Amino acid sequence: MDYSILVNRDNPLDENYVPSNLVVYPEYNGPKIDSNHKTLVEEVALNAFYEMQSIALGETGYCFIVDSAYRSYEYQQKILKHNLELNGDEAYNYVALPGTSEHQTGLAIDIALNVNGEYTDQFDDSFPQIKWLFANAYRFGFIL
Repeated sequence: MDYSILVNRDNPLDENYVPSNLVVYPEYNGPKIDSNHKTLVEEVALNAFYEMQSIALGETGYCFIVDSAYRSYEYQQKILKHNLELNGDEAYNYVALPGTSEHQTGLAIDIALNVNGEYTDQFDDSFPQIKWLFANAYRFGFIL
């Protein structure tokens, strides 16, 4: 796989693009727009995440969770449609158009936290876990 892939509005992926090395992330499969959607990640990215997760847990006790990763073109369409229904055109400010999301590469990961045994995806840059990510994610090949 080419890990130097550029995906954005100016460089969209074909609607049929699917990475070849997707694996299931079994630890979390929480609520999704489509209940049949499995959490998939490109294998190299998942291994890097596991390394980061292990180091963070060992150094700090912080527990990171893959909240969302690979999204097919079709699933990104569902996410956009859902958010447009909820928030109108404002959704275009925070939901990528199908084909323009790095999630379609299988390399992008949205992270949630396990704080005191509770799942949360509601946090900001003031959380110490997020500060740790900003300072350390690059060590494992991730950018924020």
